[in-house]
Amino acid sequence: MAATMTTPLDPRPLRAISPKLATIRFISRCVPPGVVAVACLIAALIWQRWYLVLAAAVAIVVTAWIGWLVPRQVRGIGYLVDDTDLVVASGMMFRSLTSVPMGRLQYLEIERGPLEKRWGLATLTLHTASATTNASIPGLTNDEAVALRETLSQRGGAHLQGL
Repeated sequence: MAATMTTPLDPRPLRAISPKLATIRFISRCVPPGVVAVACLIAALIWQRWYLVLAAAVAIVVTAWIGWLVPRQVRGIGYLVDDTDLVVASGMMFRSLTSVPMGRLQYLEIERGPLEKRWGLATLTLHTASATTNASIPGLTNDEAVALRETLSQRGGAHLQGL
Protein backbone atom coordinates (compact mmCIF):
# COMPACT_ATOMS: atom_id res chain seq x y z
CA MET A 1 0.00 0.00 0.00
CA ALA A 2 1.32 3.42 -0.95
CA ALA A 3 1.92 6.09 1.65
CA THR A 4 -0.62 8.89 1.76
CA MET A 5 -0.62 12.47 2.99
CA THR A 6 -3.06 15.35 3.14
CA THR A 7 -2.72 19.08 2.63
CA PRO A 8 -4.79 21.96 4.03
CA LEU A 9 -5.36 23.11 0.45
CA ASP A 10 -7.05 19.80 -0.41
CA PRO A 11 -8.14 17.46 2.43
CA ARG A 12 -8.28 14.39 0.15
CA PRO A 13 -5.47 11.87 0.74
CA LEU A 14 -2.61 12.27 -1.72
CA ARG A 15 -0.29 9.42 -2.74
CA ALA A 16 3.28 10.09 -1.67
CA ILE A 17 6.12 9.50 -4.11
CA SER A 18 9.12 7.24 -3.55
CA PRO A 19 11.59 8.46 -0.91
CA LYS A 20 14.38 7.28 -3.25
CA LEU A 21 13.94 10.59 -5.07
CA ALA A 22 15.64 12.30 -2.11
CA THR A 23 18.82 10.29 -2.81
CA ILE A 24 18.76 11.23 -6.50
CA ARG A 25 18.21 14.91 -5.78
CA PHE A 26 20.83 14.88 -3.03
CA ILE A 27 23.44 13.48 -5.43
CA SER A 28 22.57 15.81 -8.30
CA ARG A 29 22.41 18.93 -6.12
CA CYS A 30 25.19 18.28 -3.59
CA VAL A 31 27.95 17.02 -5.88
CA PRO A 32 28.68 20.40 -7.57
CA PRO A 33 29.14 22.41 -4.34
CA GLY A 34 30.97 19.43 -2.83
CA VAL A 35 33.45 19.42 -5.71
CA VAL A 36 33.89 23.18 -5.32
CA ALA A 37 34.60 22.72 -1.60
CA VAL A 38 37.24 20.06 -2.22
CA ALA A 39 38.86 22.08 -5.00
CA CYS A 40 38.99 25.19 -2.81
CA LEU A 41 40.48 23.26 0.10
CA ILE A 42 43.18 21.78 -2.12
CA ALA A 43 43.93 25.20 -3.61
CA ALA A 44 44.04 26.70 -0.10
CA LEU A 45 46.59 24.09 0.95
CA ILE A 46 48.72 24.78 -2.11
CA TRP A 47 48.57 28.59 -2.25
CA GLN A 48 47.67 29.30 1.38
CA ARG A 49 45.08 31.99 0.69
CA TRP A 50 42.40 32.79 3.29
CA TYR A 51 39.71 33.50 0.70
CA LEU A 52 40.01 29.96 -0.65
CA VAL A 53 39.27 28.61 2.82
CA LEU A 54 36.31 30.97 3.01
CA ALA A 55 35.04 29.77 -0.39
CA ALA A 56 35.38 26.14 0.77
CA ALA A 57 33.45 26.93 3.95
CA VAL A 58 30.65 28.57 1.96
CA ALA A 59 30.48 25.54 -0.36
CA ILE A 60 30.33 23.19 2.65
CA VAL A 61 27.50 25.24 4.19
CA VAL A 62 25.62 25.19 0.88
CA THR A 63 26.07 21.41 0.64
CA ALA A 64 24.80 20.94 4.20
CA TRP A 65 21.81 23.20 3.54
CA ILE A 66 20.90 21.23 0.41
CA GLY A 67 21.30 17.97 2.34
CA TRP A 68 18.88 19.25 4.98
CA LEU A 69 16.39 20.70 2.49
CA VAL A 70 16.08 17.95 -0.15
CA PRO A 71 14.39 15.25 2.00
CA ARG A 72 11.81 17.80 3.20
CA GLN A 73 11.05 18.85 -0.37
CA VAL A 74 10.58 15.25 -1.47
CA ARG A 75 8.24 14.50 1.45
CA GLY A 76 6.07 17.41 0.28
CA ILE A 77 5.38 15.94 -3.18
CA GLY A 78 2.19 13.96 -3.70
CA TYR A 79 -0.53 13.33 -6.24
CA LEU A 80 -4.14 12.23 -6.53
CA VAL A 81 -6.05 10.89 -9.52
CA ASP A 82 -9.81 11.14 -9.24
CA ASP A 83 -12.60 10.84 -11.81
CA THR A 84 -12.24 14.32 -13.24
CA ASP A 85 -8.70 15.58 -12.65
CA LEU A 86 -5.12 14.99 -11.59
CA VAL A 87 -3.96 16.87 -8.50
CA VAL A 88 -0.23 17.37 -7.88
CA ALA A 89 0.98 18.93 -4.62
CA SER A 90 4.51 20.08 -3.87
CA GLY A 91 6.41 22.19 -1.39
CA MET A 92 6.41 22.35 2.37
CA MET A 93 6.83 25.99 3.23
CA PHE A 94 5.48 27.38 -0.04
CA ARG A 95 2.76 24.85 -0.85
CA SER A 96 1.62 24.48 -4.46
CA LEU A 97 -1.42 22.51 -5.55
CA THR A 98 -1.99 22.00 -9.28
CA SER A 99 -5.21 20.47 -10.58
CA VAL A 100 -5.36 19.43 -14.23
CA PRO A 101 -8.76 18.39 -15.66
CA MET A 102 -8.68 15.07 -17.55
CA GLY A 103 -10.42 16.66 -20.53
CA ARG A 104 -7.44 19.00 -21.09
CA LEU A 105 -4.95 16.16 -21.43
CA GLN A 106 -3.02 16.16 -24.72
CA TYR A 107 -0.18 13.74 -24.10
CA LEU A 108 1.79 12.06 -21.33
CA GLU A 109 5.54 11.63 -21.18
CA ILE A 110 7.66 9.36 -19.00
CA GLU A 111 11.24 10.55 -18.47
CA ARG A 112 14.11 8.67 -16.86
CA GLY A 113 17.56 10.14 -16.38
CA PRO A 114 20.65 8.07 -15.54
CA LEU A 115 20.21 8.45 -11.78
CA GLU A 116 16.50 7.68 -12.01
CA LYS A 117 17.29 4.54 -14.02
CA ARG A 118 19.79 3.46 -11.36
CA TRP A 119 17.15 3.71 -8.60
CA GLY A 120 14.22 2.47 -10.71
CA LEU A 121 12.31 5.75 -10.77
CA ALA A 122 10.67 7.87 -13.46
CA THR A 123 9.00 11.26 -13.91
CA LEU A 124 5.54 11.44 -15.47
CA THR A 125 4.74 14.72 -17.21
CA LEU A 126 1.21 15.56 -18.32
CA HIS A 127 0.99 18.11 -21.13
CA THR A 128 -2.05 20.23 -21.97
CA ALA A 129 -2.78 22.90 -24.56
CA SER A 130 -1.87 25.57 -22.02
CA ALA A 131 1.74 25.67 -20.86
CA THR A 132 0.66 26.92 -17.43
CA THR A 133 -1.38 23.82 -16.58
CA ASN A 134 1.23 21.16 -17.29
CA ALA A 135 1.89 18.85 -14.35
CA SER A 136 4.90 16.73 -13.49
CA ILE A 137 5.12 13.93 -10.95
CA PRO A 138 8.73 12.98 -10.13
CA GLY A 139 9.79 10.00 -8.04
CA LEU A 140 7.36 7.40 -9.35
CA THR A 141 8.51 3.80 -9.61
CA ASN A 142 8.72 2.58 -13.20
CA ASP A 143 5.66 0.33 -12.83
CA GLU A 144 3.70 3.09 -11.11
CA ALA A 145 4.58 5.58 -13.88
CA VAL A 146 3.44 3.21 -16.64
CA ALA A 147 0.23 2.31 -14.80
CA LEU A 148 -0.53 5.96 -14.08
CA ARG A 149 0.12 6.89 -17.71
CA GLU A 150 -2.34 4.21 -18.85
CA THR A 151 -4.97 5.28 -16.31
CA LEU A 152 -4.68 8.95 -17.23
CA SER A 153 -4.76 8.16 -20.97
CA GLN A 154 -7.93 6.12 -20.58
CA ARG A 155 -9.66 8.70 -18.39
CA GLY A 156 -8.51 11.58 -20.58
CA GLY A 157 -9.84 9.82 -23.68
CA ALA A 158 -13.14 9.10 -21.97
CA HIS A 159 -13.56 12.78 -21.04
CA LEU A 160 -12.78 13.88 -24.60
CA GLN A 161 -15.36 11.48 -26.05
CA GLY A 162 -18.05 13.24 -24.04
CA LEU A 163 -17.35 16.56 -25.79
